[in-house]
Amino acid sequence: MRPFVRLLLIPVCYLLCALSARAQSPQWQWAEAQPFTVNSVAADAGGHAYVTGQFSGTIRLGRFTLTSSSAGGDLLVAKFDAVGHPEWATVLPIQPTLVGGTAGTFASGTDISVHPLTGEAVVLGRMNGLFTSTVPGTNLSPDLYFQDKFVVFKLSASGTIRWAVQGGSTYLPTSANALALDLMGNSYVTGIGYGYQLSNGGSGAGGLRQLFVLSLSGAGAFRWNVSGAAPLSSNGLDVSTDALQGVYVVGSYFGPLTLGGSPVPGPPSGAFLTRLDGATGAVVWARGDQSGATALAVDALGRSYVAGGFSGTYTLGAATLTATAAREGFVARFSPSGAVEWLKSVGPAETNVGVAWSDAGPVALLKRSASTAAVIGLQLDGSPDWELQASGVLASQRLATTLGTSPVHRRVLVVGSFAGAATFGHEHPTATGTSGFLASLRFAVPIAPRCNNPLSVYPNPSQHRLTVHLPSAAGVSAQLVNLQGRVVRQAAGAEVPATAELTWNVADLPRGLYTLRTVENGQTQTVLVQLN
Repeated sequence: MRPFVRLLLIPVCYLLCALSARAQSPQWQWAEAQPFTVNSVAADAGGHAYVTGQFSGTIRLGRFTLTSSSAGGDLLVAKFDAVGHPEWATVLPIQPTLVGGTAGTFASGTDISVHPLTGEAVVLGRMNGLFTSTVPGTNLSPDLYFQDKFVVFKLSASGTIRWAVQGGSTYLPTSANALALDLMGNSYVTGIGYGYQLSNGGSGAGGLRQLFVLSLSGAGAFRWNVSGAAPLSSNGLDVSTDALQGVYVVGSYFGPLTLGGSPVPGPPSGAFLTRLDGATGAVVWARGDQSGATALAVDALGRSYVAGGFSGTYTLGAATLTATAAREGFVARFSPSGAVEWLKSVGPAETNVGVAWSDAGPVALLKRSASTAAVIGLQLDGSPDWELQASGVLASQRLATTLGTSPVHRRVLVVGSFAGAATFGHEHPTATGTSGFLASLRFAVPIAPRCNNPLSVYPNPSQHRLTVHLPSAAGVSAQLVNLQGRVVRQAAGAEVPATAELTWNVADLPRGLYTLRTVENGQTQTVLVQLN
């Protein structure tokens, strides 16, 4: 997720309740200064924030005291509860010395993604040097010590390191820019390099300064690699997934681009958007466009929301924008087959735009001016819905959305940096010098009475039996649907008990992810179910 996000970038665990009134504009809920550099944020369905970045020296984070191993800084991951209190903090420490010297040793978290059901996090980082023995299985051969590398690692819901995989090249730095997680726990990484070797034995071929897309399994094993080639360079900037085994990548290229061995149609240089098959890495479709796109979010059905910045005139397909400011931000939506559905300006933008997806539509984050950041909600047709600003912000392009268990729990989480003092509505974090921040805005949504008895399912994940608690017993139908859209269990009418509680035997169903869907009085509620 990436400049979003990378944000969980898939809405997979949510309820759609009929509202008695239109949702109100959100308000800043809380904002806290953080004693470390905050580079990315993700969220789970309960509204918890997972952040990654870098710290040096000794810091105090809630009840945790942390001391870095390397003068260049250690990689940090932390989980915060729904009101901003740290729940755990995990450090990937770097050895303070290297064979042949000490220069350049560091590690920093780049991106993070969280599984919405399990709370397990997968983190992407950049580093130079060696990890200590507390991070097993990550150190590459000695000739890679002094090159910048990337690391991908998985954390349990409690912050324990499950596995870590390091990747790099002998001769040149390898930079991984973004990471996404799918519903099966596979991870996808994109960036730029000169091919790479993995500490677990995998590898990816590639030319000088060329993009790559790498997939690892839920256990950290190499699955596949896709390379891009352009005469001057190509770079994967952001990656996201849908609920249908689709993997989407946005990036830049200079000179005609070939991806996975096939030429990408479009201008000789610019930005590209592609969909890959999540199982094999095969290119499903790819398109090149005018440069400017840098961030990506994808909904569960495979509609892509691409964001970036432009000056003058910007064109995507048949849609054209003309800037009235020196530089503006844009958000565009593409269909699951890659066609432009709409292109909208989000107004003046000093820097590139971040984007995330919520159940109500895309949410964009940008800098309006040198010290003002704006979070902007768009409707499904791209029309502006609301805008919320913060002042005193130095940098902020990363955001994540959390949909919660009902619309009243929807939040947007924002990270970045500020100096001295900043203002987020009624919140005024302060710091000595430059500091990271984590902020939350919350929607105030009136809930209809029937939403007080929402759809729920347990146990989730399940192995043998699944119990479904329905909103009511009268006039409701329920279906359990697999990822291919096939109904595998259903009940309606007289099949629904008077207790409004169904019990299904699911022991014979293939293990994986399903959608539980109920319809009552024309209103739909859905929740994701995992069988394992």
